[in-house]
Amino acid sequence: MHIAELKAGTVVQIQYYAGSQKEVYDTAIVGVKKNIVLAEKIIKSDGTYVKFPTEMIGNLLYNQRGKLYVWPDIKIDQVILKKELYYKITLSKEEGEYTNRRNAFRLFVGKQTRVGITTAEGVKKYSVILKDVSETGFGFVSEEEFDIGKRAEIRFEIAEGKVALLNGHIVRIQKVSEERNEYIYGCALSKPSDFLAKYIMKQQMQGRNR
Repeated sequence: MHIAELKAGTVVQIQYYAGSQKEVYDTAIVGVKKNIVLAEKIIKSDGTYVKFPTEMIGNLLYNQRGKLYVWPDIKIDQVILKKELYYKITLSKEEGEYTNRRNAFRLFVGKQTRVGITTAEGVKKYSVILKDVSETGFGFVSEEEFDIGKRAEIRFEIAEGKVALLNGHIVRIQKVSEERNEYIYGCALSKPSDFLAKYIMKQQMQGRNR
C-alpha cells in the first residue's frame, strides 16, 4: 500500500521501541506529502502529550479491515503549525509492507484458567483453556459463546510468582466441531508486552536447542 492512499482523518498507529520499552499509540493523519506524514499529537490520560525519544526505532502501522501494513524505520519530529503541535513522521519508504500478524510464533500452553469478559453489566469470569500465546495475541477454548470485539482478560502464570496479564479483544471465532459445543477464540493484545515477548522468545530458543 502506498502512503498516499491514506487520507486525512485516517487512524494509524505509531509503534516504537526505546531500549526495553515498547509502546503503541493511535493517532490520525493530517496530511501526506511524498514520504512525510503529518499526524495529530497524542494526548495521554494525564493531559500531557506523548514525546517520542530522539534515539528510537519506530514503525507506522495501518490496519485495513484486518490487514496490517507497516512502514518501518520511521523518524518523528515535533512541529508547530498555526500554533498547534503535530508530529512530522519521516518514512524510510513510501510503500507499506503487508504483514500477517498470525505468522507470529505461537507458544502452546494448554492450561485451565479463567477469562474475564467485559459485558454491559461488568466483567464476568468463565472457565476456559488457554490454548496458546504469541507476541501479538492469545487463544482460548470455551463452551461459552462470545461475540467478535468483546474484551477478554486472562492472567497467564509464566512461572511461580510471575504473571503476565493478557488483555485484548476477540478477533476470530472457530467452532471445534459440530459434535462438540466448544469454540476456539483468537484475541489480539491491546498493547504489546515486552515481558511476554521475552518469555516467548526464551521458550522458542529452548525448543530449538532440544
